[in-house]
Amino acid sequence: MEQIEQVAIGTLIPYENNARVHSDSQLTQIANSIKKFGFINPITVDENNLILSGHGRYQASKQLNLKTVPVKRVTHLSDKEKKAYILLDNKIALNASWDETLLKTELGDIPDELIEMIGFDEFELELLTNGWENNISKVDDIEAIDSIGLKKITINVDHNLYDEVKQNVITFLESYPDDQIKIT
Repeated sequence: MEQIEQVAIGTLIPYENNARVHSDSQLTQIANSIKKFGFINPITVDENNLILSGHGRYQASKQLNLKTVPVKRVTHLSDKEKKAYILLDNKIALNASWDETLLKTELGDIPDELIEMIGFDEFELELLTNGWENNISKVDDIEAIDSIGLKKITINVDHNLYDEVKQNVITFLESYPDDQIKIT
């Protein structure tokens, strides 16, 4: 069983071909989470301190000027398995969806000052709380068509707000598994 150990951050080696990209705002969210809750989820490294998972936590730790970080060392993977694990670790979470009823309940129990840390933006919270039809203030018209189990959503938006609303809708819809929603 792997043990968690504290390692000097300067000895960690980010995987140079890590395909997962973290925006500055996401790194700020990760850093704020570490400050508020502590470093709960360690960085996973191999026997040479190559980061296999936790690149965002690593970058946020550097922003926080941490000298050491918790790591879990994994030594049983081949080089090909390491590459597969790096992609798998990032992709599997994206394949999950939310139980919206439970999510609404959980969000309702969390104080407002902590809601911002979770990462849902205002638009997503509106959709979760009030649904599509009841609260999309920036959308002029929305039409949902259900035909043989296939749902098509057409959204007409004020031209000046199109890019913002489009990105918010795409981000929200991408949280659903591919077999539930297809974005075209």
